[in-house]
Amino acid sequence: MRRVLSRVLSRALVALALALPACRLEQELGPSDRPLIIDLSADRSTARPGEEIAFQVQASGAYLAGIIINYADGQVDSVATGGARTASVRTRHAYTKAGTYVVRAIAEELSGSNAFDDVSVQISPP
Repeated sequence: MRRVLSRVLSRALVALALALPACRLEQELGPSDRPLIIDLSADRSTARPGEEIAFQVQASGAYLAGIIINYADGQVDSVATGGARTASVRTRHAYTKAGTYVVRAIAEELSGSNAFDDVSVQISPP
């Protein structure tokens, strides 16, 4: 229950942050020429159903609003970053069914721009 509530609150914070107009951001925070960069990696590319895979996301930009990780099996994690210039997120995920999954991490800026990175994982039959 806490994890679900945490996800809902994180998504709400990201949505709220993205609702701020870009011109207001430049007035309040100042312009930035920092490029938005994201890198997603997994500690392994194969596993069996029920085995956890650790994912690491590194992001940098001008004013990061949040990071969303879509595991491609209906599960999504999101983390609000509150305008930070850098963020590092580590998560663990276990798949329940065999298959190939393309996991996507998305970094979102307060200005509304975003960048993404993908990694594939293969879940072998038990």
